[in-house]
Amino acid sequence: MLVLFFLSVEVMSAQSSITKAQGEACKTAKHTKLQIESQALLNAKRQAVEFAKTYVKVQTQVTNFELEKDIIKSFSEAEVKVLSVNNKTWDDKQRCYSISIMAEIFPVLLSQGQGDLLMTNPTAPLTVKVWTDQAQYHLGQYMKIYIKGNKPFYGRLTYKDASGNLLQILPNVNRSSHHFNGSVTYQVPDIKDNFELLVEPPLGLEKLTLYASTAPLGKIEKQDIGGIYKISQSPEQVGFKTRGIRLITSNNNNKTGKANIVAEFDEAWVKTEIIKN
Repeated sequence: MLVLFFLSVEVMSAQSSITKAQGEACKTAKHTKLQIESQALLNAKRQAVEFAKTYVKVQTQVTNFELEKDIIKSFSEAEVKVLSVNNKTWDDKQRCYSISIMAEIFPVLLSQGQGDLLMTNPTAPLTVKVWTDQAQYHLGQYMKIYIKGNKPFYGRLTYKDASGNLLQILPNVNRSSHHFNGSVTYQVPDIKDNFELLVEPPLGLEKLTLYASTAPLGKIEKQDIGGIYKISQSPEQVGFKTRGIRLITSNNNNKTGKANIVAEFDEAWVKTEIIKN
């Protein structure tokens, strides 16, 4: 008799922060126009890191001083990715170039133990988890997925099967709500839902991904295929477009007098596999 199982094999997470920033540089006789533009972009990236680091330092209230220090250090050593260029201009009179960007800041990953502490602290950077109700499933069983964050977040849950098909599980036609409270474990599907998740072929490695942000997520291209959505884009495109978040202007101003807002982002996933027993 052939029995198939659905086996959870890996759980991962990746935090980041998204913010707007501006950089400027002025031309001298020693520098070319291209060099000035590169310097302005570098200044914008540095400003984005400082915005994120300052935001985290103000928001985070960690009783463990060493952990707080590690969080700030992780942002100080962060990598920066430009999501979009909002504006770029040359002031020919002043011979200066300015550029405005939307940037994502990737802090150095903390240890598993430190990550677990963040999950219990609503003032720490956004941290989310996704997992399934069993380590193994017989073919024909129904899967339950659980998601949780340390603070309120907007979430998108996707599923990639072994054949490469990509589906959006949440939000869907029957469950449009995708804002979740912090420190609450949500079940997908729950008793109020009109859909179920049936475990079936193809065999092979599969992946559940939870995209989460403190700001509304960007839109992606998808189509209804009977209760859930099929995504026509690659996982990389989904990740990029999901990060096209809408930053809401804050009334609090930084030292430069310009409004500054930072959105916290986390991407958690669990890899699974249907195998023979």
